[in-house]
Amino acid sequence: MKIKEITAFPIRISRSSEEEGNDLPTVIDFGDYFIDEQAFTSIYSKHHETTVIKIETDTGIVGWGEAQSPVSPRTTQAIVEDLVRPLVMGRDPFDIEAIWTRNYGAMRERGHPTGFYLDAIGGTDIALWDIIGKVTGMPVHKLAGGRYRQKVKLYAGLGGTDPEQVADMAEEHVGIGYKALKLHLLLDADGVAEIARAVRN
Repeated sequence: MKIKEITAFPIRISRSSEEEGNDLPTVIDFGDYFIDEQAFTSIYSKHHETTVIKIETDTGIVGWGEAQSPVSPRTTQAIVEDLVRPLVMGRDPFDIEAIWTRNYGAMRERGHPTGFYLDAIGGTDIALWDIIGKVTGMPVHKLAGGRYRQKVKLYAGLGGTDPEQVADMAEEHVGIGYKALKLHLLLDADGVAEIARAVRN
């Protein structure tokens, strides 16, 4: 079995007007993206963005992976097409560690061992594990060393600037069953404290 094709699909889904993150602090707005005007923060998207990777084999088995791309999924797509693709074509998907190491090492001397490049090879890795799981008929956790726990605790990430709205979102998520919340707040210390108090109440 050999890798016949790898394709990356950049995805952008518009947020609804009711969703979190639309009530922003003062920002530098540049179209689809923004950055906090007062703080040194990351660039954020006004949309839900990611990149999905599809790897096809010559036997017809297809693996899918997600390369985290919270901003600029076309950047991850270009990395997959220009840099990752030539290094995986024709390889045996079961050579998963060798493929990852080859991809990672290919950009090591150019100062790109993190960020978009690592997201691209991470998504490729997930797609390869998907193929191996399908071929063996086993869940990936069995192939990767076994299950360590019966349950995984999840948290919901919430954002916003209005304490009452963020508290309402927190109440809704706790009602669904979440037992942990992470607040993504682009505010000064007083604003963060005010929202944290509202959420805690």
